[in-house]
This record gives sequence, structure tokens and C-alpha cells, in this order.
Amino acid sequence: MSLGYRTFALPPGGHQRLLAFRPDGEAFAALSEEGAGVVTPKDGHHRVLEVQPQRPTSMAWTEGGLAFTEDARGRTVVVDARGREIAERAGRGILAAAGGGVLLRLSRALAAAPRALAAAGAQAEGTRGLEVLDGKTLAPIRTMALEGDALHVQGSLALVVSPAGLVLVDWERGEELQREAWPAGSAEAAFVTSAALSRDGRRYLVSDQHQAWLGMFGERARRLPERGVASFVATGLLVGPVLLDEEGTPRRALRVEGRSLQGTGVVSPDGRKVLMRGNQALFLVDVEAHSAPVPKRGASSDVIALALGDGGRCLAGGTRSGELLLWDAREGTLRAQVDTGRMISGLAFTPEGRLLVGTSDGVDGWDPVLMRRRTVWSAPELRDVHGLSLRGKRVLARGHERAVVFDGEGRVLASFGPWTVEGRSWPADLADADLHPGGEVAVVAPREMEALVMGIDGQVQGRLPALRQVVFHEGGQALLTGDGRGSTLRSFPLRNEPTATREEFERAVSVEGGMLWASRNELGLLPLEARAEGWTRRFHDPIQALVAAPGAPVIYTSGAARWVAERDLEDGRLRRALPSGSGFMVAALALDPTGELLAVGDHEGRIHLWRLGAVPERLSMLDGTSLQPERTLFEPGELGQVQALAFPGSLVAVCGHHVLRWAAPATSTVDHDVCARREMHAEGLSADGRRAWNSGGFMSVEVEVLDVDTGETLAKVPGAPGSDRRVCLSPTGDRVLVASCPGQGTEMALWAVEGPRRLATMHVDRQIHQVLFLPDGSVGMWFTGSEVHGEESTTEGLLCRWDVTHGVVERWLPGVMGVAEASTAHVGDGRAFFSCGETLTLVDLASARVVATLPAHEMAWVSALAVSADGRVAVSADRAGEIRVWDGATGAWRASFCSTTDGGGWVRTATEMRDWPGPHWKEEAAVSRDGRGRRLDDDEQDDGRDDGASDGASDGASDEAGDEASDGASDGAGDEEGVESE
Repeated sequence: MSLGYRTFALPPGGHQRLLAFRPDGEAFAALSEEGAGVVTPKDGHHRVLEVQPQRPTSMAWTEGGLAFTEDARGRTVVVDARGREIAERAGRGILAAAGGGVLLRLSRALAAAPRALAAAGAQAEGTRGLEVLDGKTLAPIRTMALEGDALHVQGSLALVVSPAGLVLVDWERGEELQREAWPAGSAEAAFVTSAALSRDGRRYLVSDQHQAWLGMFGERARRLPERGVASFVATGLLVGPVLLDEEGTPRRALRVEGRSLQGTGVVSPDGRKVLMRGNQALFLVDVEAHSAPVPKRGASSDVIALALGDGGRCLAGGTRSGELLLWDAREGTLRAQVDTGRMISGLAFTPEGRLLVGTSDGVDGWDPVLMRRRTVWSAPELRDVHGLSLRGKRVLARGHERAVVFDGEGRVLASFGPWTVEGRSWPADLADADLHPGGEVAVVAPREMEALVMGIDGQVQGRLPALRQVVFHEGGQALLTGDGRGSTLRSFPLRNEPTATREEFERAVSVEGGMLWASRNELGLLPLEARAEGWTRRFHDPIQALVAAPGAPVIYTSGAARWVAERDLEDGRLRRALPSGSGFMVAALALDPTGELLAVGDHEGRIHLWRLGAVPERLSMLDGTSLQPERTLFEPGELGQVQALAFPGSLVAVCGHHVLRWAAPATSTVDHDVCARREMHAEGLSADGRRAWNSGGFMSVEVEVLDVDTGETLAKVPGAPGSDRRVCLSPTGDRVLVASCPGQGTEMALWAVEGPRRLATMHVDRQIHQVLFLPDGSVGMWFTGSEVHGEESTTEGLLCRWDVTHGVVERWLPGVMGVAEASTAHVGDGRAFFSCGETLTLVDLASARVVATLPAHEMAWVSALAVSADGRVAVSADRAGEIRVWDGATGAWRASFCSTTDGGGWVRTATEMRDWPGPHWKEEAAVSRDGRGRRLDDDEQDDGRDDGASDGASDGASDEAGDEASDGASDGAGDEEGVESE
């Protein structure tokens, strides 16, 4: 078992436009106008070629050499292993390598060719058609009268694709074998992006700018909604960044830093590896490793859609980043997880048990038992489906600009929108829409326009003022609407009767006798009967999705905190938390002197202690979130974000307004055995944990140095106000460096804490990006690229070393590519660890050489790094809570692990894969809390129910409580932006 991919850094400013594998798959070439190079992945060797292409457009590697076309010169060139030109032939086109050193070149149809190419005429193109050439000399072997936009070769077969259709030929004999029209009709294939043949030559994959098609000649092709270059790989299919199985079901998206890799994928000859471009690196993906089972990590971003099926037993969830999750709701276990690569914001179960998934391209139908995609529904201009309303066998899909009603087989029954706005050239967005339970009437609400009551036949049956939310009750007799200022419960069919304005809501679902609604941190029940009592509750975590169990007093909620709550319908009380989120953003890491113990602090207020053995083991955890167990040291939200950790032997943590110390954390538990706790605001620590610093906030003009044991202020030194101030303490805390950027440059001052006394100052014309103390006592400084006339230039960042003792500033690690752009760095005695965009770089300080270039994390940005004192262990962690351990001597991956939001976790090594639930999955294990994070006992619950949903006496207290709750816990997950806003 391995991570499944390797990373190869690009030079600063480098953009490798074309990629190709050597015929044996043991090397690959990267080519652009900046130059060309060959990489041997086995040893990581990179060789620069002696060639400078001019506007290269296609490349292929045969046994005869590396061939590419130059658009600027209108020719095809072959170069040898050193990059020296050995053959040339007039003409351009699409190149593909065939066996036996043969090269195929396909002329593009002039209608699809670049405008300048068409103007040059056919003569500049040389021979037109599908040419079979000698791969070394480019001597012609034969020509077939074919043109197209995509070409793929498999053995003696070649597939030529254009908007007009697909042609299968035997290039060795020069015979056309089969011809078919484009799967959806030529009118829909405006821009063909790729073509591929399976290894046996029986199946094909083709794609345009909107979708892909999987088929066999003579049979109906199956539409795949994924976009991008399509290829066959050893384990199935690859379309864009998404790996699919043989039947076209998504299995995993190829990601880096939480983003899907969108670059063109090039598949190795054996189909086992895929080479993809990122923004700053090339990624070599092991397809089989990526297709292997992985721990059930849970959601890595907001859970924004929920649905219940199988009589309330199966709970489905969808996330902003495209993860589809299934729980056994009765057992409280995460049963399955698939990364589809596309945002999921609408879910619904059909009466037959099929799971409908709203995506950016339409509606997918899944078998929730086998976790296979069975159908794909689409309609013209239906994009970004953000909600589904299931009424019997009819489904309304709410898209970005229109709503579409499908029948149970995916046929379009009605389409509403788009709507034009007077004075605008673009249509109005669709704020909301819902289908009446009878299935014959819909209410659609275009943004900033009248809401319309429309029949399936397209006739307008009524009008309402502009609305943002519309939800029918399951009985059909009531319609809940919201306009951003409040909500109104109306009778349906609409009558001319007075209505009362109630609480504002963001989402709502129908339950027996009323409507369940949510708005940020609030959850409430609005009864249909005016004299019936409802309830309103304010919780610690905001709610972004909710669903009610049919015929059961249970509801489920989720949101930016990435955990799913099972609640009591009677009053919203928390019954249990389901394993869901992958973890919180890791804000701080610290290794003990032996490198065997690792302390982890996250953004939401948790501190974890791990032992790094052959298989990492979590020893204990202090939970400051709303899911903490009983007898925790702090109330929920009181602990605050973990800002800094130091682990010189004892463990010291800075959390919000607290500094905590554990004398022997390895033999105690961090949730109960704190030996020192002090109320003190600090932002960072010295490496020995004896001193802390506090900048005093954005407008402060001083930086304090504090004694951790006593809380005494040891020194105050000046520092310019602003968010771009950088502060760090020396390892022993005897010196403090303050860097400020009051203007275009940076002012730096080094102070001795005793006194305090200024030791040195320096001014630099660039703005500071990062600063830290190095093991020899000097200072490492990162500066941003220079600016020209107030606009950012292409000048790369600058990494310098300031020898304060001798007053010398010099370039630091000048030969180490890319580290000057590092966003995060940590330095041990012999190793430096840098996070540089899409790569991690481990550097040996003594020799100033790169030990290893490591891949960035797939699911989120790297947020923290650590290196052991002896340099043997390096650790990286990300914003989704995943932690990776690397061998500091070789850069080899040792383990990945994570503490999940429900208090559980998972571990993965080369030989082990474990995951375990948290302490909150059992019924009644977690207790509901009010807006201040206080536990709600039975009396408080009863009082809340008696007060009802509209009790004005509690409004002020509730609002104040909600504000405090948001301050304590919602910095990273408390608003609609959720984790992505951090």
C-alpha cells in the first residue's frame, strides 16, 4: 500500500504544455516553449533536452525518437535522446505513437483548425489525411483520406473522431473497418476533446467539452457526465480527473490540495500510470493504488445535502467537494464513501430505493447497495443542480437558471426558465423551486422577480412577490415561503387571506403536522395549526442540511462542522453523532525530542497526542468542540483554536486565552491530567516552551514576550500595526524578531528579551512573507516577488539568511528550486521542510541539497509542518485534518492518519489500514447544548418547549448566545463559506 502518486516540481514560471511517455513507460517527456526535459521516475533523474520548440501543439514518443509539431513553423520534428533534431517533415496535426517505431499524424479538419492555419491554406499543411510515417525519419508509409479532431492508436487499430462521427481503421493495412455518427448527434459535438480505444479494441471512449461517451461500435453508447480527456486505464476509465470503474461509476477523483487535477491526463502504455499537470508540478499517479480501498475518511468539506431511504435506515450525504457518503442510520456507521469529483447539493431516494444525486451536470441515479451509478439524467441548460424535490415518481431538479421536472425514467416532463430581466443581457438565477406533492403544479422563484405558480403544461396559475425559499408540506395543503426578511406559511391552493410573518429560514423540510426549518445556528418546528406549539433551538454549530425520518421522531442535520447529528424531532435534542467529517484543520504540530511522540492541535479546539511507531496510535485527546465527552476541562468553544505547541519533554499549548502544560503527556491523558493552566492570551511559543509572544491584535503597536510559567510580561518591543506583521522567538526565547511592512518594504528588528535591548535592524525593499530562527542562530527570511509600478511582476520570491552576529545577509539554499515560494516551513537540526504550492520539499541543510520532493496532500492545503530535532522524522498536516509521517533521511512515506470529527480516527500504513468510531456514535453519548455551549438538562429542554418558537422574551439572550458561539467556534466553520473560507 502506498500514497499512489509522486510529484515532480516544475521550475519557477515553467509551464509544461505537452506530455508523453516513452514506449516502455519508464520515462516521460515534458515540452513547452520554455524547453523540454525527460524524467526517469525510478530514480527521479531529470535531463534537459537541447531543443527550443516554437508553439508546439502535439507530441508522441516512438522507438524512433521524440516527435512533436510546431505550429509556428508548420512542421513536424523528431529529436534524439539529447534533443538534437534528426528528422523534419512539413505539416502539422495530431500525433500518436504506434508499435514498431511507427508514427501516425492526423490532419485536423480545416473548419476546426486555428484561424491562422486555415488562412495559410492546405499547401502549408503538407500532405493531408491520416499519415503513417516512419517514427525516426518521418518517411511516409501510407496515407488515408481522413481528417479529425482526436486520434488514438491501439495495436493495429486507430480511432479517428470528429463532430461528424467516429471512424475505426486498420492503419497497417490502410483499411476502414467501421464508421458511426457521434453518439449524441453531430450538432452536439461542437468541440471534440479526446478519443480512446480499450486494449482489446472493442470499446471506445470519446469526449467533448460537456461530457464523455462509453460505447461499442454497433451499440448505443452510454453518456458519462464527467468532463475532460477520456482514457482507458488498468482499473477502468479516466475522464478528466475522475477514475471510474469499467461500467462508468465514479470511484475517486484525483486531487491535490483539495482541487481536482484538471490538466490533460496522459496514460502510460500499460495503462497503470497517469501523468497529469498541476499549476506548479507534474503528478505521476499509480492507478491501481488509487483504486485500492482506503479508510472511510468521511467528509473533507461541508455536508450540504442529506436524504433518507430504505424506510429511514439508509442516510445519504453529499459534500461541497463531491463526496457521496452512506450511513447505516440504525447502526450509526459510515457504510460507504465515493469521491465523485463534482459538488453534490441535492439528494433524494425514489420509492424503488434508487438514490438520485444532483450534480453540476444534471441528475445521476445510483444503486445505494452496490454503490454503482446506473443512470444519468440531463436536460438542455440544466446546470449546477442545487436541490431535488421527489413527489411520487416525479422529480423536480433545481438548477442555476431553470427547474426541470423528470418522470421516474428520466424523461423531461416540464422545463421552467430561464427568465430574462429587463435591462440585463443575462438570465435571472433561480432562487428556489418546489413541486407540489400532487406532481402537477410547481412554484418557481427566479431571483429578484415574481414567484410563479406553474402547471406542468407550462401555464402560469398564480403569482407571488419575490421569494428566496419555497417548500410544500408533504400533505400539499400548505406552502412555506421566505423572502430574506421573514417567512410565511400559506394555505394551498393560494387564497386571498391574511398571513403572519414568522422567523426567517434558509432551508426547511416537511414533517407530520408542521415544517422543520433551519437558519444558521437555529433549528425550529413550525406547526401547521395556529394553536399548536412549536419550538426553536440554537446550537453551537451552524446547519446547512436537514432531513426528517418518515414515520419516526428523528431528524438529521449537518453543516460546515462536517459531522452529522441525529436529533429528536420533539425538541431538537442531540441523540448521537454519526461518523462523518475527516477532521478539522491542523493548526499546530510538535514532536518531542525523541521524535516518537507527536502533539497535534486543530483549529476547532482539539489537542491530540499520538505515538509514532510502525503503526501510529492515538494516546489521548482533549476535545474543546461541541462534541466533547463529559468531565472535559473546558466548556465547548471555551478552549478556542490551538495556535501553537511546544514539546521539549513536557507539552505546552497555546489555545485562545489559555496556556496549558502537561508534565508527562506520554504517561497521562491530555483531557484530564493538565498540570498547569493559566489564563493568558498568546499567539506563539519558543521551542523550549518557556516563553510566549503576543502581538496584541491588528492595531497594537507593541509585541509582548511572556513567561509561560508565571504569566509575567518580560518585555514589550515596538512593532508597526497591521496584518502583515511577522513575529518569532528564538528556540530558547531569549530573542524576539519583529518584522513589519508599513509600506512597500519590510522593517526588521531583533531584540534581546532581557532589557529589552535592540540587537540589530534591517530594511528590505520587498515585503516579508515568512521568518524563522535557524539552528545556527541566524534568521531565515522569505520575501515576496518584487513589484513593478504597483503591479505584481513575474519576479520570484527571495529566500535569505541573516547572520546577525556578523551583519551579513546572503541567499539561502540558492540551488533548491521553489522553496523561495514556500507558504509553510519548519527547520530541525539537519533538515528543513517546506510546503511549496503543490509540492513538499525536504532539504538537507548541511549539503543544501533536496532530499526528496514529496506530493502535497490530496484533499486540502498543507497547514502545518514539523521536523524532529535529529531530522529523522518529518510530519505534514492539512486543513482536512490528515497527518502524514515521512522518513526524514529518504523522504519515504511512513504513515497517514487522522482524528475524525466524531472523535474517532483512521490510520493507514504500507501494511495496515484501520478506522474506528468516536465516542459519540452511541445513543445519548453526546449531549445537546445551548448557544453558549452549556449542556441542556431535562428541565431546560422542557422550559424551551413551553416557550415555543415565537417567545420574544428569549430572543435577545438567544442572539447574544449565538454571537458568542460563533466567536468561539465558527471562525473556520461558522458561516455559509464553511471550511473553504479559511
